[in-house]
Amino acid sequence: MGTEWVKSLVHYLDDFLFGGPEDTPVCQMMLDTFSDICEELGVPIASEKSVGPVTSLKFLGLVIDTVEMVVRIPQDKLLKLKSLLEPILFNKKITHKDLESVVGLEVSVWIVGSSLIRNAFVHARSRTGGVNLGLHRIGVKIWWQGYGGMGLKDLESTIKRLMKYEKAPKYLVLHIAGNDFGKTKLGFLRNEIKATLEKVQSYLPNSSIVWSQILPRTNWRHSISQDSMMACRIRINSAIASFVLKNGGHYIKYPDILPNSTFLKEDGVHLTDLGNDIFLNNLQGALEMFICSGSYTYPDTFGTSMYILSNFKTVLATVLSQLHPHFSGG
Repeated sequence: MGTEWVKSLVHYLDDFLFGGPEDTPVCQMMLDTFSDICEELGVPIASEKSVGPVTSLKFLGLVIDTVEMVVRIPQDKLLKLKSLLEPILFNKKITHKDLESVVGLEVSVWIVGSSLIRNAFVHARSRTGGVNLGLHRIGVKIWWQGYGGMGLKDLESTIKRLMKYEKAPKYLVLHIAGNDFGKTKLGFLRNEIKATLEKVQSYLPNSSIVWSQILPRTNWRHSISQDSMMACRIRINSAIASFVLKNGGHYIKYPDILPNSTFLKEDGVHLTDLGNDIFLNNLQGALEMFICSGSYTYPDTFGTSMYILSNFKTVLATVLSQLHPHFSGG
């Protein structure tokens, strides 16, 4: 078989699809081989997300049916589209912006937070892709709203003010609460964040809330105990991420940003150029994943290590012949 079967491998970001002839073990063999290779390379896989071999499955938001030989839009998406179109049918006219929203030409994203967001916006302007992080190609328009010293108490009034100027976004990315650590007890802060997010969601019922992980620091505004604040950060991020995901939202993590001078400036709070690059890269990757593949967490179990494989098909074919010599025959 050689490595010809690699041509039956398709992947987009961290979603992989294998194909093979009917009534053969080819698909299962490819899946097993892929799993073995990932284990050999130390790449974790979320096994609970693996499907098949089957003749019908959802891939990148579409259902592929190899029996009927069709690719169809899932029923839930059709119902959602119908709900968007029905109100328009009763209007005599529609604005250009509303039309773009319905047909999917524009995906509005608000990114709201403290000076970390303001600085990220400034840094994004000098990067390839600009303030829309290169996502204009899939219709994304980002509105950056970063305010120095912003705390949790400021979020509700900020959202109300923004709603006066712009239509509700598809995604609301919130990077907040880092400035609130040490002011109150952990349990109170956790409950306060949840209550605030519930209020924000009530103002924007059709927007998906994205919790942007609170970053590590070496200097906390209301505490001198670094170990205590870092422990609180982990617990708050975990609790709020679970809360947001449970309510249909999304979660962005930044595992590569560490509390040291490589990523943080001398003030121990704001990001260096490298830190901002990583922060923006994760925002870009997360938004693209959420929009294009329906993921809820970024990076997820598998995606964390995918950057290791810059040319996956070539690597897969090479390693395959070494791990499984019987596949490399004529």
